[in-house]
Amino acid sequence: MSIKFVEVYDRSKDHRIYFNPENVEAVSIEWTEKKDYSQTIHKVFIYLRCGHTLICETNDDGKNKILKALEGN
Repeated sequence: MSIKFVEVYDRSKDHRIYFNPENVEAVSIEWTEKKDYSQTIHKVFIYLRCGHTLICETNDDGKNKILKALEGN
């Protein structure tokens, strides 16, 4: 069994987070009304099946990466 983790840069804490998209129960995305050059910044809440929540701030590219990883699940 191969586990494929998704890597996303968290702007608020200046580090990267990794998660397994197969363990995601739900995702909530808020627009922060901030911009980084031409991209908008979003606060993303990733709710895992185990009960934990990952919270990060990411740009449009990171948001799209998360949503694309969850499409197949």
